[in-house]
Amino acid sequence: QIWQEVLETPEVGVHDNFFDLGGHSLLATQVMSRIREAFHITFPLRTFFEEPTVAGLAASVETIRNAGQELKMPPLVPVSRVAPLRLSFAQQRLWFLQQLDPASIAYNVPLALRLEGAVDVRALERTLEEIVHRHESLRTTFTATDEYPVQRVAPAGPFVLSVVDLQDFSQPDPETEARRLAAEEAIGPFNLASGPLFRT
Repeated sequence: QIWQEVLETPEVGVHDNFFDLGGHSLLATQVMSRIREAFHITFPLRTFFEEPTVAGLAASVETIRNAGQELKMPPLVPVSRVAPLRLSFAQQRLWFLQQLDPASIAYNVPLALRLEGAVDVRALERTLEEIVHRHESLRTTFTATDEYPVQRVAPAGPFVLSVVDLQDFSQPDPETEARRLAAEEAIGPFNLASGPLFRT
């Protein structure tokens, strides 16, 4: 089944060679990832090249499982948000680059949506508020300490949706003005220290 999905083919024989069916190293990596997820085991990619059939890989999977070498993942436990948290490597890169160029918008991820029909602005605002409440990353800021930069997660609070009413706007026209406002919003930098790092 995994091979059928990755190779996008309806039939795969247990002795068919993966590479003869159109597979390549990138697809092999996908297969390995799915095997790891399905069986909670891992083995080197070279094993795939040595055993490029379902039958061959099945034998490797059985060998590993019989040896009791399944992956034992540590349990996920919540971390206290009282004390500041160290930055991940990705966050460190972002923070460092922002120190070099505070006005940079290189990491802005703008998204414009057109909603048709009557929009309940208060319901939209409450929905966004719930999203911010659920996702700490939308309430996280990055500040420097004497030792290293840290992330701080702000408590969930009320969220205010910025609304501009263009119903009576005539110059040049509402559509053009809406696009101008959206473009202006997209190029506005974020302050990683003060936040928020999400705006609508």
